Amino acid sequence: MLLALLASCGCTRSRAPEDVRPAELPEFLEAHCADVAFPIREPPDFPPVDGPTRGLMVEVLREFGIAGEEFDGYTWLVAERTPSRVALLGQPGEAAPREWGLASIVDDGQGWTLDKFGVCRVELTAPGFGNARFVLNPEIAPDPASPELAVLIMERACASGQPPVGREIRPVVTEDELQVTVVVLVEPVQGGADCPGNPWHPVTIELEEALGDRMVYDGSTHPPWERTW
Repeated sequence: MLLALLASCGCTRSRAPEDVRPAELPEFLEAHCADVAFPIREPPDFPPVDGPTRGLMVEVLREFGIAGEEFDGYTWLVAERTPSRVALLGQPGEAAPREWGLASIVDDGQGWTLDKFGVCRVELTAPGFGNARFVLNPEIAPDPASPELAVLIMERACASGQPPVGREIRPVVTEDELQVTVVVLVEPVQGGADCPGNPWHPVTIELEEALGDRMVYDGSTHPPWERTW
């Protein structure tokens, strides 16, 4: 869908995710990977996994048919350790910087067993808000002389397929002389909601200064996504 939206765009310079300079994002933003949350500072301030914990985790994973190579592809940190649960967050390598590892085991009273093992992406939100991905509106060319940026946002949380009309949309903008990073926060639907997929919704983002030739990044994930028109 993103490729379709950007098919008619002009081309600008591009950088790989590992080359993007991290923006100094506000501290009220929260980072989370599935159910593991941490302050928005990278790397997460978790201790590295020790030998006994690593051995226990590998033993449990093998019992469930998960090969050691799948576990060894990450630098594992201890996100939570209690007498009955151990949760690890795996920092990815440069080959796949967006796919973080997540592993947890629990003691069910009869021994340690697997709770979850897989991958997640680091998402940025704030208390009381979800987030949205965005692309530059393909029908409105960015004006280097204007501080307004026309984008299309797509809410990530379930919203019964409805746009966030009537709910607060709060773009958090961090900018310097080289780049503009935006995290679009969206007030969630109150009560339950179905998940058929959400529509694109037009939003105008106000910058402190004219856009100029600065790069634009969607900071709703880590690393951020570059957005070109």
